[in-house]
Amino acid sequence: MTSKEVAITFDDGPSLTYTPQILKLLKQYQAHATFFVIGERIIPYQKLVVSEWQAGNEFGNHTYHHILLTGRTENQISQELSLTEKAMHQVIPQTGKLKWFRPTRGRSNAKVCSIAQQMGYRTVLWSIDSSDWQNPSPEKMAQRILEQIRPGDILLFHDQGGNRTSTIRALRIVLYGLHNENYKVVTLSQLYTDKEKGDQK
Repeated sequence: MTSKEVAITFDDGPSLTYTPQILKLLKQYQAHATFFVIGERIIPYQKLVVSEWQAGNEFGNHTYHHILLTGRTENQISQELSLTEKAMHQVIPQTGKLKWFRPTRGRSNAKVCSIAQQMGYRTVLWSIDSSDWQNPSPEKMAQRILEQIRPGDILLFHDQGGNRTSTIRALRIVLYGLHNENYKVVTLSQLYTDKEKGDQK
């Protein structure tokens, strides 16, 4: 990929504590992200979900109960995805069909991927893990990301599931660094669309 674009993704949200801080930072740097939301959190935090969407971000399916899908039956897998889709459409009908799926903890197998594909999803993981779930210092987290970053990368952060104060601080450093290097932070859909356009040239 030649254009300097990267996608930042957030798993496990939304969170009343951390997601609004993330939205504020994204707005400050004119950046957009893809939020892989847990389905059972959509309706209880629907105002926050709407604010994410109104800010120009997009959503991905991260299962309804945040369970590992490997070892589950076909019906259980499809239900985890369809329940999340149903909740999202109840809150924001305008979103249309969700296109992205990320399995819990990134763990998948041929059956999970096949069912997701049959349901119209594109399974996507990441190329750079912030490892914020290990709670490193914000400076170390950001430095490691900025040293690795290349056009077309997909970054993984979490906006829920623990104390994400370090995530917020690291994100601020990362966005500042990307801005200084003339990177554009876009949604997954934008990243893949621009990549496909570039491949056709």
